[in-house]
Amino acid sequence: MNSIVKHYVLTVFSSIYLVDYEKINSLISYGEEKPDTSVHIPRTTFFSCKKVFPEHQQILWKNRSIPVFFFKENIKEPFSVEDSYIKFHFDIIGNIFYFLSGWQEYYSSDRDRYGRFPFKSSVQYKLNIAHIPVVNYYLDMLKVACERVWNTQIMFREKYQTPSVMLSHDIDKINTGWLEEGNALLKEKKIISLFQLIMKRIFDKDPWNNLLEIVRIEKQMQVKSVFYILPRKGKYQEVKNADYTIASLTTQLQKIKDLGWKTGLHASFGTSNNEKE
Repeated sequence: MNSIVKHYVLTVFSSIYLVDYEKINSLISYGEEKPDTSVHIPRTTFFSCKKVFPEHQQILWKNRSIPVFFFKENIKEPFSVEDSYIKFHFDIIGNIFYFLSGWQEYYSSDRDRYGRFPFKSSVQYKLNIAHIPVVNYYLDMLKVACERVWNTQIMFREKYQTPSVMLSHDIDKINTGWLEEGNALLKEKKIISLFQLIMKRIFDKDPWNNLLEIVRIEKQMQVKSVFYILPRKGKYQEVKNADYTIASLTTQLQKIKDLGWKTGLHASFGTSNNEKE
């Protein structure tokens, strides 16, 4: 398990930064200190007992308070340097693995009514760190440690040098927007507006059926996005899936693709345990 964790984390590290996996793997000792290594990282036993939530403490890294786990004593800094030898004061590999593997989601018994791990049960919620990319900070700590040992600057791989944003749209409902809006108008007793909405729905498409309008707006803004379609229509154990079929969207989806936008599928409720779906 420990060698798998180390391999996984260093593979992620070397895929982001311009470092050779074999080189960094040979120079880092994980758990037991070994000769001919330059960086030592202590190893936690947390993952062998399948606990869910580890203890934490805060350290300051680049003017940001960052939570760390898997330590043996109180620490003020992630690592120390002794004659060009780096000693980490906590299991930074375990920290990275804990978040990237989704450990808490897998081993926690907490579930919402849809069978999902609730956000309010997460470490991110409990420590108020959902807005902080903690793994990025851990990777940066490891990078800085390696830079000090090798006395050279480690750069991002080319594809990570420029930040980017991908816009996406989950298309759940496109035929029942008029019902949602109609209910609101009815509660507000806006009868004339309700009548106009019903007439518009009879003679025109639903207001939520606006995929091509989104494309038009994005084209004006010089951005592109991906539309994710639900394959399953109807309910699954009282949970609503799509209110449309993929076949009914064929023409729109083809136009979207022809214009240079992308489309894809995202899972429906009830498909996570169905290998065929």
